[in-house]
Amino acid sequence: MEDSRALRDCQFRERFLQAVWNEQAMRPPLRTTDGRTLRILGAGTWNLADGPDFLGAVLEIGDQRVSGHVEVHIDERDWQRHGHDADPRYRGVVLHAVWRHCETVSAAPHLPVLSIRDHLAPGWESLLEELGPDAYPYGRQVGPGGCSVDLAQLPDETVRQILLTAGLARFRRKSGVLA
Repeated sequence: MEDSRALRDCQFRERFLQAVWNEQAMRPPLRTTDGRTLRILGAGTWNLADGPDFLGAVLEIGDQRVSGHVEVHIDERDWQRHGHDADPRYRGVVLHAVWRHCETVSAAPHLPVLSIRDHLAPGWESLLEELGPDAYPYGRQVGPGGCSVDLAQLPDETVRQILLTAGLARFRRKSGVLA
């Protein structure tokens, strides 16, 4: 892997961006390159086979909820370079998440584009080391649970209370085994 810290245009492998998407390591509020708000209700499942990178994502783009796949690339033009425009497996893609957005020509004009670089916090280079993208997705193959979309729609405080209650119940159960 190239040392991306030394390169202004961040020449790392696509796997890093896939890990960022998988971990949702972007700072909100997210916006597509055409200015619409983006809420990720479910990031989808990392696809290890041929086809889009993440399957079954649930997103809110503007005021519209969409379900489908997410394709991740370093450069927006990779959509055409990789032949996705002619590949039927990519017809269900609802978001193109990229590092380098092409201002002049959209590679897939029908798709909303998220410029990941615009949503990483300063110091993202430490994130590259922290995520250890070479272990992905094998190191963390736990997919989202069945209630992840429902939980994503709840206020943060409600989710915090649910997790706190569940954690305390688990602690009581475990401490009862030790007693």
